[in-house]
Amino acid sequence: MTGSPPLIVGLGEALYDLLPAGPELGGAPLNAAVQSHQLGNNAVVASRIGGDTLGRALLDDLTRRGMDTDFIQTDSDAPTGTVEITLCNGEPEYEIIRDTAWDRLAWDESLAGLAKRCDAVCFGTLGQRLQPARSTIQQFATAASQAVRLFDINLRQDYFSAELLEAGCRAASIVKMNEGELKVTMHLFEYTAQLNEDENFEKRFPPLQVQTSALYFRLLLTRDSLPSHFSTHSAAAALQIIFALKEANGGKLDSHLWFFNAFADQLNPKYTFLLDVGTQPRDRAIWKLYRSMETNSRIAGVCGEIACFKPNYANPVCAAQHFEYKVSHIMDKALEASFGFISVLPGAFSAYRFEAIRERDGKGPLVEYFMSISTPMKELGAFKANMYLAEDRVLCFEIIARKDCNWLLHYVKNAVAETDIPGSYGLFWKVL
Repeated sequence: MTGSPPLIVGLGEALYDLLPAGPELGGAPLNAAVQSHQLGNNAVVASRIGGDTLGRALLDDLTRRGMDTDFIQTDSDAPTGTVEITLCNGEPEYEIIRDTAWDRLAWDESLAGLAKRCDAVCFGTLGQRLQPARSTIQQFATAASQAVRLFDINLRQDYFSAELLEAGCRAASIVKMNEGELKVTMHLFEYTAQLNEDENFEKRFPPLQVQTSALYFRLLLTRDSLPSHFSTHSAAAALQIIFALKEANGGKLDSHLWFFNAFADQLNPKYTFLLDVGTQPRDRAIWKLYRSMETNSRIAGVCGEIACFKPNYANPVCAAQHFEYKVSHIMDKALEASFGFISVLPGAFSAYRFEAIRERDGKGPLVEYFMSISTPMKELGAFKANMYLAEDRVLCFEIIARKDCNWLLHYVKNAVAETDIPGSYGLFWKVL
């Protein structure tokens, strides 16, 4: 890029917007290239037009602007792309004409060479609505690994899918979207911390009290995982902290959907730990859960005891909850675990081996776990919708019943976490 302007490619749809006042050049990649050229860059359009009047006009327009048109293909059968724009109550409405020339953009040697030497490329969802243009654009983005790859998300009509959006985001280095098309759902913050253990360790690093909606850990326990700028001398651990602040409260399942299907699916951890707000593990409780799974490779999920934090036994509400917690662990979980199965691993304090629950080929315990929020009610039906209200029980059952596996669920009685319980009937019913 030194000594010459960067080479920027607008890849995809080149079309005309048919406005009431007359046709105007359109298409996000074409507009990006034209604007970039006006800023002094070496910008080209890679697209396909018809051998018609509009196609010739498009070439003439770009030529008058001093832009290279060598990478615009010509189709003898399909027309140049157009978008019919009409005004309804003062608001524009768009009808994007199907099966036009840019839908037939073909991969060739000239595009392959352009991909390897460009400095930036802009492509979007609309240009990938049909084959072979979709394959061509995806091949170009893959080949242009050295370039800045801007993915322009355009959610109009039915020219997009979850698979297309995922492939585009994975191929891109920058993703552009409009607030009206995709609202903000989460704010993400990340930080790497390091602890150094010495004779003053307890004084320098006292126990940390964290107040948040949920706390999820990914411990990096090897020295090789430390960032390069951290010293490995007497390093106890590096802790990668990812704080996800949701824009709105979508409930527990929504938080778990983010955790398992977004973060864990990308990080691919060996173990995942769940800890609710208001629940504080006692000394070494999380380590005891970790140790049980590390010791026995057949254990897919594990939980400890949840105890009441400083219960007031004179208060019947607190006393009843204390009794219920104790009985459920001493009798239920201890007995069930002796058979290798626990009906419910509480989300307030539990851990899973991610390999045992993750989705594979559209199947797996997590698929069933999220069925109630991932499937429309019409498809689910009243019977299944009622069954999946007990999603924690469904998850445990699916782990044990997973085909060609031999997983166990385990209860660690000396791994204790204390939870803050409601002290009045009003708060109790509100929590329920």
